[in-house]
Amino acid sequence: MVKYADPEYYQSFLDELLQRSTKTAMSCELSVESTRGKL
Repeated sequence: MVKYADPEYYQSFLDELLQRSTKTAMSCELSVESTRGKL
């Protein structure tokens, strides 16, 4: 838990997490749109 005490490390961790969740959300939206188009 010492790493989380470092603001810079925590910020980079949050940024990475945010980017990862954003990519996941985008891929989910794309798959939903493609599925909707087929229907």
